[in-house]
Amino acid sequence: MIKGVNSAPTKASLSSKKASSKSADKLEKYPQEVSASNSNQNQSMGDEASSVGAHITVLLNEAVHALDIKPNGIYVDGTFGRGGHSRKILAQLGDGGRLIAFDRDLSAIESGKAIEDPRFMLVHSHFAAMQARLAELGVSHVDGILLDLGISSPQIDEASRGFSFRYDAPLDMRMDQSSGETAAE
Repeated sequence: MIKGVNSAPTKASLSSKKASSKSADKLEKYPQEVSASNSNQNQSMGDEASSVGAHITVLLNEAVHALDIKPNGIYVDGTFGRGGHSRKILAQLGDGGRLIAFDRDLSAIESGKAIEDPRFMLVHSHFAAMQARLAELGVSHVDGILLDLGISSPQIDEASRGFSFRYDAPLDMRMDQSSGETAAE
């Protein structure tokens, strides 16, 4: 049996304290696009933006646009991360819509607890188990699935995660630090 980690309306209102150099370079070429994008990005970040470093969701608008959101559809974010895509999807869903997000990273799960929306459920699980977890939830079909594969800025910026070459830290490299062997093991 799986249990979602949250279940009430979301109000994300945070700002990024620093912009990435890529955003700065893009700002010179496309100031309106970056300004609008960063405005949306800031609304989609959690408190971790200030404590760990800002994470800017890459291709946010393009990825969500490709889902062709139906207001009452059922969608899956298979890689919740810091919730940028999930928040954008929720903003486009109607009252009858539903979003189920998955992540195996406990810090992502923790940041996802800030989303208090009855249309949203966050499941601590690897996306490879998505079909089984959805069946446990009684979901037999979905209208779209988004997977943003890779690692996120906070995973690289946090020395204890063991993903970065910038820090002298133990080589961990686990998405879910509560299970499995570290890369050093």
